[in-house]
Amino acid sequence: MVMAWAIDRLGRSLIDLLGTIEHLQEVGVDLYLDQQRIDTTTPTGKLLFQIIPAVETPDSCGRCGIPSAPGSWFAATIDSMEGRMSALSIRRDRTPMALRKVAKGESDARIARRILAIASALDGMSREEAAQSAGMDRQTLRDWVIRYNEHGLDGLADLPRDGRPPKLEAKEKAELVRIVLAGPDPEASGLSAFTREDLVRICKKRFGKRLHVTSMGRILRELGLSRQKGRASHPEKDPAAQAAFKKSPGAAQKNCRYT
Repeated sequence: MVMAWAIDRLGRSLIDLLGTIEHLQEVGVDLYLDQQRIDTTTPTGKLLFQIIPAVETPDSCGRCGIPSAPGSWFAATIDSMEGRMSALSIRRDRTPMALRKVAKGESDARIARRILAIASALDGMSREEAAQSAGMDRQTLRDWVIRYNEHGLDGLADLPRDGRPPKLEAKEKAELVRIVLAGPDPEASGLSAFTREDLVRICKKRFGKRLHVTSMGRILRELGLSRQKGRASHPEKDPAAQAAFKKSPGAAQKNCRYT
């Protein structure tokens, strides 16, 4: 890299300057100019270094008269290319105090930080300081300012994400519901009721998809199905004795040890 105080140190005339620039570009040497704030290692510096010879002419002393004062066109060009954030205005339909009140009542901490960062920027704080106070960088704050200008406070919320695609398609879920409601065939399968493990095996066999038992339970809940368990029944029960017992509650009170 070649470092110089100003670009007029590279040549005493425009022809010398163009020759030096062409030679540096051919050999692939980067250039840093302190006075004009040009660094050809950056895209902005490369662009400015290429357009300077096209717009500048030598001064009365035969040197390339490139102004370096803060108010010159050169400084303005750099500010417009490197400092676009400062030129971005923020809508003012809400005052910084009103924004802070909204942020105080916001339940989402991320949205509250974005609102506070915009309020700080409206108060006159630099964009970099406002971004750092909310735990973000300057470019991120710029993106939220753009959305705030377009959509107001609603634009500061996160956009919905698609997320992971469902394991089963709609027609496969409908088939699963039909299988569960129809129940198993005890003679063919030896099952009296389906468990989640049974449904996992059925999905793998019919749909070719492997599911975890927990995922199957979640899918069943989404389909409005719940776990059902049959009531225990004694094999030697007497339905007639049960009916007689229900019709004579007085007999149960006489035989109850707590009465």
